[in-house]
Amino acid sequence: MNNLRGDIAPLVSVCPLTYNHAKYFSQAIESILSQQTDFDFEIIVGEDESSDGTRELALDFQRRFPDKIKILLHSRKDVIYVNGRPTGRWNFVDTISHARGKYIALLPCDDFWTDTNKLQKQVNVLETHPEYSVCGHWVVNVDANGNTLDSTNSLGRQCPEIFTERMALTGTPLHPNSWVFRRFDLAAHPQYRMFLKLPAGDDPLMLLLLGLGNGYCIKESMSAYRLHSGGTWSTKAPYQKDFEMLQFRLAALRLIGWRNIPQSLKIIYKSVFKLWSGSGQLAINTRSFVPINGLFKLFVLQETISVFGLMTLLFAGAVLVPASVAKQFGRKIINRLRAVKGDLL
Repeated sequence: MNNLRGDIAPLVSVCPLTYNHAKYFSQAIESILSQQTDFDFEIIVGEDESSDGTRELALDFQRRFPDKIKILLHSRKDVIYVNGRPTGRWNFVDTISHARGKYIALLPCDDFWTDTNKLQKQVNVLETHPEYSVCGHWVVNVDANGNTLDSTNSLGRQCPEIFTERMALTGTPLHPNSWVFRRFDLAAHPQYRMFLKLPAGDDPLMLLLLGLGNGYCIKESMSAYRLHSGGTWSTKAPYQKDFEMLQFRLAALRLIGWRNIPQSLKIIYKSVFKLWSGSGQLAINTRSFVPINGLFKLFVLQETISVFGLMTLLFAGAVLVPASVAKQFGRKIINRLRAVKGDLL
């Protein structure tokens, strides 16, 4: 059956997103093509102008499977920058905007699916339970070569079978390469512009989805998350990760409206504490102001926290940094001043 021709839309649109994934791209696409389903699905690849040969691989797959695969050739000039760093946000939003299916499935192309019945199982859940907006599952960690690291420690094992937005306030409970969700008009959402400015797209997207209905977790591992040196999250410094999670948790107040406010405020308090104490401790351990300087640079570059919010966070940081960290930091400064004084005498 032809997916990309005619007037009959497929039931599922699989949207693999890729940028410089030449080493992993084929495995990702082949894991989609191997899916055994009793329904039609299309594959829409969002290619973000890779420089390592990924684009050529994608076009080759399209030539081999013209009725199944469509390639969207994006340009780096359209990249959306968040916190001063390029992101794949435009690649994502434009790719899913071309989806015609009732459901959308995601797959970053450095990951891959491990169960050939994955899509069928998830669609069965969503078709029989219209109250669910998204269905996910457990995900195993693998190394750069695709070898399983620990099958007993799959991502998502702590997620209950049925989960709500309350359980996603600290971040998505399931890895996005496991998601199949009901297609909706993301660009029409009132918080679409905020979504574009947040550093990570999966956490806010999960909150938006759970605002439309509960989520369902299949307690099986059916995909793999690849840990490698080129991963966008793993290459960030600890203070960057903490700051970006704080950005999301502050944005969650607007993404979900006035629901779960007490829990949200408690989470934000803990995030502020972790950000400042962690950055201070890292500065002490490394005997460097780099973490502090980097943190203030992020404050300047970000676009999601208001000036009032920034001042509040700065004040909260001064109050929340543990006394032991402040004491150690002060001692280091005093010792350095004494050393400088001794050199001058």
